[in-house]
Amino acid sequence: MRKLGLFAILFAVGMSATLSGCYGNFSLVRKAYAFNKNVSRNKFVQEGVFLVMSVIPVYGVAAAADAIVLNTIEFWTGKNPVASNTYHETRDGVTADAKVLPDGRMQLSLTDASGVTKTTILAKEADGISARAEDGTFQGKVADASTGTVLITPRD
Repeated sequence: MRKLGLFAILFAVGMSATLSGCYGNFSLVRKAYAFNKNVSRNKFVQEGVFLVMSVIPVYGVAAAADAIVLNTIEFWTGKNPVASNTYHETRDGVTADAKVLPDGRMQLSLTDASGVTKTTILAKEADGISARAEDGTFQGKVADASTGTVLITPRD
């Protein structure tokens, strides 16, 4: 009987965290899915890995860890310990890297097939979002708060 009472208390505490309207971003589950997506471009290989990860139960354990531990930490601290502030992708010989800087700005870098990298810093300003070079020189406005327009133009 005593174990049942302890279980009821733990269940109530767990449910209060999950029913509070903040369910987190499930970063660990997203990372598991991203791993599967990047294993191969072949959809049959991806399906095979998905089935193996479902049977083992990688996805189930990741979801439980997210729901019980990581999203609770995110709820109380505002930061998920597994969430990444970076993005990396390569397509057609061009590599794109995006990173959120500690001050809230975003750094975007594109590297072409020859190895030339161009970096732009996006920053929120009073009148919208501006794009600046790494040295701080103004490159242009990406979003204009007064008109609500978003404009991204390539520069040489």
